[in-house]
Amino acid sequence: MTFMEKEPFWRLFNRGGYVLDFSTEHFDDFTQDSVGIRLCEKYRSSKGRSLEHFVSDAPLIKCGSYLLIC
Repeated sequence: MTFMEKEPFWRLFNRGGYVLDFSTEHFDDFTQDSVGIRLCEKYRSSKGRSLEHFVSDAPLIKCGSYLLIC
């Protein structure tokens, strides 16, 4: 994803480390079910930072899966 594609994604989902209304445990459960990775566990970071790492690292198809589920 380009920066121009990522920026709206960050603003929509990452609110100062908060992602929607998920607790860390529920966020990891959700991401495990939707993209097959427990993001906070993998990146050892906050929900927001973990999501940023994922979008930077993951293939576009997985990011698209996350967006479609939300």
